[in-house]
Amino acid sequence: MRHASHEDPCRVMGPRTLRMVTVPLWLVVSVAASGATAMEVSAQAPAVHTLPELLDRLERENPELARARRSGEAARERVAPAGALPDPMVTAGLMNLPVGTVDLSREGMSMAVLEVGQRFPAPGVRDARTRAAEARWRELEHRREERALELRLGVAQAYAELLFLDDALGTLDRSRELLRELGEMTLSRLAVGSAGQAEVVRTQAELTRLDERASDLRGARARTEASLRALLDSALAPGFGVRRPEAWGRLLAMAPAFGAFGPTLPTSDTVSGIPSLEELRERATREHPSVLAATEVVGAASADRRLAEQERRPDLSVMLGYGHRAGMDNLWSVSMSVGVPLFRGRKQEPLARAAGMDLEGARDDARKASAEVDAQVLAAWSDLLRSRERFHLTDRLLLPQATATVEAAMAGFRAGSEGASFLPVLDALLTLLAAELEGARAARDLSVAAARLEAAVGFTLFSDPDQ
Repeated sequence: MRHASHEDPCRVMGPRTLRMVTVPLWLVVSVAASGATAMEVSAQAPAVHTLPELLDRLERENPELARARRSGEAARERVAPAGALPDPMVTAGLMNLPVGTVDLSREGMSMAVLEVGQRFPAPGVRDARTRAAEARWRELEHRREERALELRLGVAQAYAELLFLDDALGTLDRSRELLRELGEMTLSRLAVGSAGQAEVVRTQAELTRLDERASDLRGARARTEASLRALLDSALAPGFGVRRPEAWGRLLAMAPAFGAFGPTLPTSDTVSGIPSLEELRERATREHPSVLAATEVVGAASADRRLAEQERRPDLSVMLGYGHRAGMDNLWSVSMSVGVPLFRGRKQEPLARAAGMDLEGARDDARKASAEVDAQVLAAWSDLLRSRERFHLTDRLLLPQATATVEAAMAGFRAGSEGASFLPVLDALLTLLAAELEGARAARDLSVAAARLEAAVGFTLFSDPDQ
């Protein structure tokens, strides 16, 4: 991918010098094995895991999501039983037998009976129970989606951190080569008396500092790998490679949004390729899993209130019976019974009022969830724009200036120009190192900001063609 601000990706520093890369740092991904020194070359390239691949692993292998998926399936299985009729009752026995005998012929009222009874809940009760169970099932599904968004964001953040650490390690390697070249030229000058021993020592000290920073970065990479393994609950080989997603690369290559932010938040005029801020806010407050889950809680509470109201009316029980008498006509019977709500004021009425209060509380929570999503979208949008501006300011202003300064300083020092001394060259090299590291951080922060915006809105905004 070519960056618009760098037509010539490489500039030759001169004979015996390192070819200095001036393309944006985010295009350089150096795969560094954990624990390897800068001069070690791996006999076999480590496996490269793409972000879409890791996100797919997350969906398939994360135990938390698997548990949430099973909870949703269990809730779905409870929907049908919630609205089913109670089991019928079957009664069998002997009636009106004289004491001391089981002879049905001794007494005309003696009989063997078989009765079947069925209780029918009041109209609307079964439907309300079914609706409540369905709402709770859908709530669990949306909660799982909400948690998946959080975990996907964690994976994306860890992946962006690995990209940054690899970029930073590559930057240190390039800076080390430039410092070594500077050290060689300083030694040559020392041999002819035009440089001092202190300059040689200073160069070695800076090289040592680079080695220490590289060691710290490799340690940070190992820790980030460990956190990513914990998120995925998957065995990833140490030192695995990463590759910048094309979607993130396209985001980094967008035209910059220079200038200070005004009193109102910029809209899609400054970030091409995604919906406007108002569209994102409107859609997120309707479709984000946390909002949908809160809406289902309202639905369940509404069904519970309806259930409580319907349960004020008594159930109806129907009984059919058959009686067999010895030597006489058999009998049949039918009966119906209903409950008498003598304690309605102490039982059904308080339960109905409590269900109404729960419904109002669920509606309050739904409004809160919508407001929180809206605030998260606003914050994520603002972070994306600011991170994007910071990246382009670094990439198109700071880095080119630092690169040009190093080229001029090294060329003058190499040619022995009058006024070309050691310290300005060293300062220029260290400034370039700082600028490149800042560019890598800005690229990481912009990628993370994009992932946060996707998590805030609840749907994909930046995707690779293979996703």
